[in-house]
This record gives sequence, C-alpha cells and structure tokens, in this order.
Amino acid sequence: MAEPHVIASAAWGSAPAPTCPTPGAPQSLTAAGGRRSVALAWAAGGPAPTGGQRIYYVQAGKLQFRAGVAPDALSFKDTGLSRGTQYTYVVTAWTDCNGNRAFDPGVDTESPPSNEATATAQ
Repeated sequence: MAEPHVIASAAWGSAPAPTCPTPGAPQSLTAAGGRRSVALAWAAGGPAPTGGQRIYYVQAGKLQFRAGVAPDALSFKDTGLSRGTQYTYVVTAWTDCNGNRAFDPGVDTESPPSNEATATAQ
C-alpha cells in the first residue's frame, strides 16, 4: 500500500485586512469671524493623516460635511456665509486605507472630531 497523499486542500475564510491606523484628532481648533467668512485654524494630531482633513458644520447636534483639505493643511477659510450668522465647526483627519485618494466611509479611517469652535460671520 502507498502512503496517503493530499489531493486537494481548502482554507476557510480570508486573511484579515492589513491594519490601517486611525490618525490623531486635530487639536485646539479656533474660529474667527470675518466679512461673510469664518477662518479656522488647528494643530495637527498624531499620527498624521495620509488622506486629508474634513471640515464639518455642527447643526442641531449633527455633523454636516463642508469641505476637505490636504493632509498637511492646518487652516481653512469658509466663505460666502450669511452676515450675522453664528457658525460652529469641527475638523477630523482621515487616512487613505485603499490608496484611491478619496474618502471612502467604512474603508478609510477617520479620527474623532476636534473640539468645537464657533464664530459669527460679519
């Protein structure tokens, strides 16, 4: 009798996806009202994001996406705003986990939001 040989093999499941680190939340967000605008500034969190930063309005306790900026950006000027209106913002950082240079919810990682900052457009 011959020794047994493996004719076929099977593997169940798939290998876990590589870990994609979550960037640190932007720190010390400030807002300054200007002529129909609000200027935002913040400090980088660590680890640094590879995808960018996302700016949100805070409206009725919910975050509304306003704009995206480069990973190394530490400021943003929101323009075309209504005079005399108060605006509240937060900023997040995100890491591009799949390398497509676009934010993909559920694929890319996003930091917790920064502190809130509020200013009135003049």
